[in-house]
Amino acid sequence: MDPKHQKYISYGIIAFFALLLAWYLNILIYAILFAAPIIIIRLKSPSLGWKRPVGLGLFLCFFWFLVNVIAFLTLAPVMELGFNKAISEATGDLLRHPYLISDAMVYTLYRTRLAVVIVATGALIFALIHTPTGRGLGLHRLFELPGGFDLSQKTTVGSARWAAEKELRNYFTAKGPGVILGKNTKNEPYILPVENEKFDYQRNQNIVVFGATGSGKTVSFVKPNVLQADASLVITDPKREIYDELGPYLKSQGYNVYCFNLLDMRNSHRWNPLVKKDGTCELSVQGAVLMASSIIKNTKDPAEKTSDPFWEKSEQALLTSLIVYAANHFQTSEEKNFANILRFATGRTSSALDYDFGRLPPTDPSKAAFQVYQQAPEKVRGSIIISLGTRLQLFQDDALAELTSASEFDFTELGEEKTAIFVILSDYDETYNSISALFFTQAFQELYKLASRHNGTLPQFTRFTMDEFCNIGFIPGYTVKLSTMRSRGISSQMIIQSLGQLQNRYPFGFHNEIIGNCDIRLMMGANDFESAKYFTELIGRSTVQQETRGRSDRVLIDAGHKAQREFPRELISPDEILRMDNKEALLLVRGGFPAKIQKMHYQEHPEA
Repeated sequence: MDPKHQKYISYGIIAFFALLLAWYLNILIYAILFAAPIIIIRLKSPSLGWKRPVGLGLFLCFFWFLVNVIAFLTLAPVMELGFNKAISEATGDLLRHPYLISDAMVYTLYRTRLAVVIVATGALIFALIHTPTGRGLGLHRLFELPGGFDLSQKTTVGSARWAAEKELRNYFTAKGPGVILGKNTKNEPYILPVENEKFDYQRNQNIVVFGATGSGKTVSFVKPNVLQADASLVITDPKREIYDELGPYLKSQGYNVYCFNLLDMRNSHRWNPLVKKDGTCELSVQGAVLMASSIIKNTKDPAEKTSDPFWEKSEQALLTSLIVYAANHFQTSEEKNFANILRFATGRTSSALDYDFGRLPPTDPSKAAFQVYQQAPEKVRGSIIISLGTRLQLFQDDALAELTSASEFDFTELGEEKTAIFVILSDYDETYNSISALFFTQAFQELYKLASRHNGTLPQFTRFTMDEFCNIGFIPGYTVKLSTMRSRGISSQMIIQSLGQLQNRYPFGFHNEIIGNCDIRLMMGANDFESAKYFTELIGRSTVQQETRGRSDRVLIDAGHKAQREFPRELISPDEILRMDNKEALLLVRGGFPAKIQKMHYQEHPEA
């Protein structure tokens, strides 16, 4: 039969029984017969769904209707009138006075014949179900459990399970400051607080977010947390949409708002790594070493599989000495920038550089690093200078030279008062990765120094939300900082597209250190099997049970048999993650069971 016709017939049957319920005034009994199997089955075996319980309820109502009719008919004086006449008169009375059914039923409840009729009718239906004809019609399926499996209460071969709402609320609040991760089916947010009242459930705010293109990372994670407006913010904004849309809101909340734009450098706040906002230069040798390391590591040709460490170390030593030299010996703050360092280095021969540094006193901070460079054979020093000039050639660009010629904000503002810095960078072009990596390297360094001046913790909590984290570049020492930043009042949220992307940017196991330092891991959607498999393994295996049932068609009545077994299964498999609804996300918290949650669109935020 056409499924469409089956649907209409089903609706007709339901409507017919609904009319019978009202017509024969047996509403209470019919309601009990209809509702009881639904309630019992849904409580005991929710995996059966709704169709079978509803079908069983309708079947019981129909069965009771037959009982009423048969009981009514049996009250007719068959012996006096004859069977045919008794049936015809009883049917006529039934059509003219349907309420007589209720009267007859009440009367016959005390008579043996009603019990006989019920047993006989039940036996007939039971026999019909268990005959080959009945099974061919599929009547037996009404009472069978479906195939598949259910989670077992045992943990014989695996203990993974989904977290209960009550368990999640130990870690997350429904309102207040913190990082919004998603919501439940009642639209109540899951917010990770900076300080948890339940000490045992305190978790750091370092979060790694996995999300393929189009999975809603910006609208369901970045923007809702900008609207929280509860911390200083450093936000990467590849499309500049967040700055344009939410920058005015942050200003209205009393924030200092800056935009460091590597895509449109003429429309950007400037930042000079060597000079502060007030024109002073407080660069230390340690800071120069970090700057040099960041630039060298992020200007390496990715296609170059091997590299002689001699060249990198020599170039880094020379660049460190040049940075310290510029900070201490260039005359004005306007001269102290990387464009002038490039001119100074490439405008001199190796012997001229030897002369300039040779005039410095032995205690000069730039001289130690230069002496490391001088350990290289004299004939290759010129090549070292040329190679370093190639790494710094970006600063030949007039727009970049202007962008880094002065500072219009200081990183220390983040830790002292509510400040937001939007970093506009490309999500497809790595040309300026060395600049963005240098930016974040110095930001972390300056905030750590500020925290040390305030008993180890920033006065203003600062949150780094780094969308397209892998496009920032390699941040030297980031894994170490990630493991210690919580005590400084700093947190990092890294948003990546896949596990492989993070492995490529932070190889040699550093990617595992990054993920390992995050108490929260959020999967918003995957396109690659490797990332899906990674979360499957993190979530773990559960113990599931499978029950099989069988009957024989060779006998009229067969009680059947059943078997049950337990076996391990991933709580969620990689293919299930790949097919996950775009409204859902997977949430893992250190020490807790995993959870399936709903994404929260930023327009659902009270401040939207």
